Amino acid sequence: MNSDNYGSDPMVKDYLRSPNLLLKAFLWVWFAIVVIISLLGMPVVEKEKPGLDFMIYSNEAIHVLKGIDPYDVLVGNVKSDGYYPIGSEESLACLPRTIDANAPWSYTYILPFALDIPKNVMWQIWELCQFLFFGLIVAFAFRIGIKSHGFYGGVFVSSAALSVGLTFTRNFLAGNLIMMVAVAMAGMIFCLERKWDVAAGFCWAVAIVKPQDSLLLAIPLIMAKRWKTVFVAASISFVATWIASQLIGKSIVELVLEVPKIKHTAALSVNFLPDAVSQALVAKGISIDLLQRLNMLTGILLCAFMSWCLRKSEDWLLRFTPPVFCAALWTYMNDYDRCIFFLLQIVFACRFILATSVKERIFMIIMMGAVFCSCLELVDMFSGVICNVGEWLGVLDFRRIVNNFVYGLTLVSTIVIAIGLFFMCRKASIWSGAKI
Repeated sequence: MNSDNYGSDPMVKDYLRSPNLLLKAFLWVWFAIVVIISLLGMPVVEKEKPGLDFMIYSNEAIHVLKGIDPYDVLVGNVKSDGYYPIGSEESLACLPRTIDANAPWSYTYILPFALDIPKNVMWQIWELCQFLFFGLIVAFAFRIGIKSHGFYGGVFVSSAALSVGLTFTRNFLAGNLIMMVAVAMAGMIFCLERKWDVAAGFCWAVAIVKPQDSLLLAIPLIMAKRWKTVFVAASISFVATWIASQLIGKSIVELVLEVPKIKHTAALSVNFLPDAVSQALVAKGISIDLLQRLNMLTGILLCAFMSWCLRKSEDWLLRFTPPVFCAALWTYMNDYDRCIFFLLQIVFACRFILATSVKERIFMIIMMGAVFCSCLELVDMFSGVICNVGEWLGVLDFRRIVNNFVYGLTLVSTIVIAIGLFFMCRKASIWSGAKI
């Protein structure tokens, strides 16, 4: 992004181009800390034990090639020898044989997971892909920082993007697809800035492999009348769904209508309503389905409102902030899905650099802290440490206390981010004309 678009104070423009020794030390220390956090846990990835999400994708792909709809196995319509629906007692006892259901077009993308290659080899190949995705995310953030803020600006912005590092660690451990989705979103921004609408459509088609995290991108695209991008992504997704339907032996409509019926235990607990609140409402006679619809409507309306505020902006990085943030509200978002929040951190880091007042810089630091805290729902990774600390302190059920604290912190952080993005939308005009 070009800093000449913002303000006239040369001290602001050169603030990170020629930093003093203290600022240099701060930047390098911060960069080292966030890199360590982002890499935390990666050495414990066992080559002999592929991640759970990787195994689930592999099991789904195997069933699709056999002509079995994973959704039928999940809901019990079909019994599959040796494979068990996610969340069942059998799957908890034998996690590598767990099966889940996903959007039908995603089955076509994960078919390579069913290739006749030893699982350990395929797992290592997928982990190499994960490292590649991680490197592309760092390169994307560094390019934005260095483009207008010099080398140290690149260090600052890329380290801000990496501050959601625990989510990256969880992806390395599980082998989830979300890092591929995050890279596809970055690719969309890169292409849309250059009006490469067809290429952006291909990127979006890849991102839609996880619709709960990427379908809301349709709102800013439609408001910008990027119909070519929408058409290309829709066409690719249709073809992918058709391929899955041919393999499974069901119609496209039937497969698509199964998607809203897929139940996820995280639907109301890690995004909009904490468990205690949703359970209290259910006890009052309000159905879970109604709460989920309200949850979805809230996310869509908030995304539409903020996107409308940004409709005249030419900065696609900024225009993607509403759908990226609202992905945590409208359906469900697991902790590792929040790695797409690296885009929010890039925006707040750039605004911190370009701020013309101490008040605004403090506000941006608060926003960056809120995004960081919203990505801390990874207590399970440190369950052993937590239990040991609890026993040492003599506190009973210490793990539950910490979990409740983290969930509460996530909820508060989400509210703070929503407020901050609202004020960012009000100042949308200062972002015009930036090219990444």
